[in-house]
Amino acid sequence: MSSSYGSTSGADKCIDGDYTNGMCHSGGGTERWVSIEFGESHVIDTVSIYNRNSWYQYSRIGTYEVWVGDAAGQVAAPAQLCVTKTWGADGHPTGQGPYEWSCSGPNGTDPLPRGRFVTVNLPGGSSRTLNLAEIIAYGVPAATAMPP
Repeated sequence: MSSSYGSTSGADKCIDGDYTNGMCHSGGGTERWVSIEFGESHVIDTVSIYNRNSWYQYSRIGTYEVWVGDAAGQVAAPAQLCVTKTWGADGHPTGQGPYEWSCSGPNGTDPLPRGRFVTVNLPGGSSRTLNLAEIIAYGVPAATAMPP
């Protein structure tokens, strides 16, 4: 995680299976991110994000990116971009989610990304805060995946 707001809001809170209590929470700043690690390379098909469970904080996620790569916090090549989400007129979601995105592109035909880490990044901005309830990535170990 790019930074942590406190000892009870680390990256582990984004993968604990609890969508209603607790969250991973960064400090404020630019380029805030959180990565989840698989241990070995995986082919990632879909990523689901659960926003913080506080209606007055839904706006914090705003525009975000999901990357798949081989290092924590990797948000540029050689990592592969799974999705960039920019919300409509409100500029943010209006609920907790889940917000689920396919990594195979808008037509479902892009090659699926491979890597050990899935990273959610809040790009740009002078003061952004990342706080999510859960991140779930669906895929298979790269060693067992069909070739692209």
